[in-house]
Amino acid sequence: MKLESFRAWIRQIYATRDDELTCNDVFELIPKYVDTEVAGDNPVERFPKVAHHLDQCSRCHDLYAGVLEAAELEEREQPETVAAPSVEA
Repeated sequence: MKLESFRAWIRQIYATRDDELTCNDVFELIPKYVDTEVAGDNPVERFPKVAHHLDQCSRCHDLYAGVLEAAELEEREQPETVAAPSVEA
């Protein structure tokens, strides 16, 4: 193990908290976390435990990154809504 990898691993151990979410918990919350981010809000403030877990777990972070990428693509591909013309009688 390289020294920097070892240091990162030790930092993760010390960052562990008693109230952490499991991967299953985070898996269920990732869609809401991503929706919050895509809407322009700060998901870290709304879901601090999810953010902490994503910092610690590369598997969940990879899943989050994939869902975020898909959501951003979907957001860009949606046509802008055009207001219906007003009809005056």
